[in-house]
Amino acid sequence: MKQKIRALAQGKRVQLQRGKKTDSQCLEAVATLAVDEKRAARADGCMNRVLVPESVTDALQGQRAVLVNPANGKFTQVRVAGAALSEGRIRATGFVLKALDCDTGAPLMLCCCKKYAFSRIRIQKIEMVKEEAVMVPQMPETEEMLRRFSLFEVFNPLTEDTIFIRSRHIAPDAGLKEGEIRISHRHRSLLGENVPCRLTKDQWQKAMDMLSGEAEMMDALEKVYMPEGDRYTLSQPVGSMAFGKKELVKGAVKKCFGEQLILRPVLHSFHVKSRRSPLKWLCDFFVGKSVLSLSCRRPHMCDETADIVRMTEDNMRYMGLECMDKVILQYRQNRVSCHVMPLEEDKFLSNNVASMPELTIGIPAHIRNRMGIPDLQSAVKVERDTGFILRKSINEQLVPALLTLVSLSFFDSLTIWQKVLLSLAAIPVILYFNLSSKRNMCGK
Repeated sequence: MKQKIRALAQGKRVQLQRGKKTDSQCLEAVATLAVDEKRAARADGCMNRVLVPESVTDALQGQRAVLVNPANGKFTQVRVAGAALSEGRIRATGFVLKALDCDTGAPLMLCCCKKYAFSRIRIQKIEMVKEEAVMVPQMPETEEMLRRFSLFEVFNPLTEDTIFIRSRHIAPDAGLKEGEIRISHRHRSLLGENVPCRLTKDQWQKAMDMLSGEAEMMDALEKVYMPEGDRYTLSQPVGSMAFGKKELVKGAVKKCFGEQLILRPVLHSFHVKSRRSPLKWLCDFFVGKSVLSLSCRRPHMCDETADIVRMTEDNMRYMGLECMDKVILQYRQNRVSCHVMPLEEDKFLSNNVASMPELTIGIPAHIRNRMGIPDLQSAVKVERDTGFILRKSINEQLVPALLTLVSLSFFDSLTIWQKVLLSLAAIPVILYFNLSSKRNMCGK
């Protein structure tokens, strides 16, 4: 993949699909820029922010971009903002420069990634809700993209919230028209489509202008959102809003900004298939796999130096987790294992924008940095660490199981080696039955 990106940066067409004669570019070059001496500052917790001349942002037309270092083929997705810079210059955060392994003065290529835009969000079919599937129109282009990439990003341009979907969970639907998409209520909530947690000042002003004749909707927005820095954020969690007020806000947001979602491939997943190792398969078999998608937020203030994440007690029960069990966090292709503890809603909300705690997970900054999570608006996949739970169960149950086997009178007539072999064969069976309660706590 790096060689193909480097070829693109050098102005060549890129043959992304292996074994095919036709060229099919996933990236389109927009501009070549040199790194400025000054770095861009983080904004609202966003670490992958870059500043470029206004002319470049006009060419991007609001799209998220991919920044490429042609010298080594490394690339990263970035959030672009316009600034008063000289033509051909770019300012990036230290996070971006580290990801690209470059320094001041290095020439970089700014590219657009191929995407599919949807302007109408339809209710998901009941039979597809349990699978957490996303349904898109059945077109040759989308089917080809699903074959080439294993991971996709669904992005809400209004709120800049993101979720990641495996290609096997994206289903083409012949009944959908072009520009239509079906997603579940949970996905809409993760993407902030129902009631956005935050609005920029420009978005707020646009809403006030468009709702000038709708006094009820304007009043609802003014009561729900409050100014905070350069944004307007919710004054209370969505879950605690009265139904009537929530519906008014949803109607106002839809009237002012319409519906829009963007689906695009994650470049790192090009022809990459995820496979479980035999050991991971064995742990999942004994303990049972349990997975949940949650939006990334800050943890409690005291957790920032610890390898601890925070989830609601309901989500921990759903996943079959106890306090200080381990979970595996996955963001794109990066995975990190860390301990989990229940969150306290008051402490959690005091450190975050108002959001739905049951849809979020508090992750310390150093873990977000290790995983390459650039902001607090991305969703991560949370999976219970079945290897940790199996080891924990063995530590707790191995000695009692062995003592029980040795004490049986049936063993009296056997040789020492027969006793050892029989005990070794019996241990997995005992563990399997003892872990049945964990397997039943998979939230499925």
